Amino acid sequence: MGGKQATMRKHLCICITLFIGLGFQSGCAALNEIGANGIARHHLAQAEQRLAAKDFAGALTESQEVLSWSSDRYLRNKALLNMAIVYSHQDSRQRDSDKAIEIFRKLAQSDPRSPFAQYAEIWISLRQANAELSDENRELKQIIEKIKQIDIEIEQKRRK
Repeated sequence: MGGKQATMRKHLCICITLFIGLGFQSGCAALNEIGANGIARHHLAQAEQRLAAKDFAGALTESQEVLSWSSDRYLRNKALLNMAIVYSHQDSRQRDSDKAIEIFRKLAQSDPRSPFAQYAEIWISLRQANAELSDENRELKQIIEKIKQIDIEIEQKRRK
């Protein structure tokens, strides 16, 4: 009689083990996705803190980590926005206007109704206005140099 109870306990233990194993296995995919997005959110928070502290290299690295961990559109777009800011900030050693504009355009085209697209459009227009002003500034400096040269020539003619 003791043999039947031992066999029943063994079957019960096997059933419980299988139940737990199957339950864990079916939940793994969901846990992995939550885990990946959780890691991505952590990296995004780190990127934003580093950006606020003007640690541009760190902010860029953290934002790239978000892109590698998450498939969530919001998290990816926020990371791209951070990267574009790093590439366009005047104090950044990673400053690269072409990369910044490329990322801003990607954000603007990905989902035109999103706030990221609106930010991107504003940044693009500001970068273009800045480029135009820089060109005008360069032209004005050339004109000033020509005027100075003419002044020098006029002064030399007066002395003669």
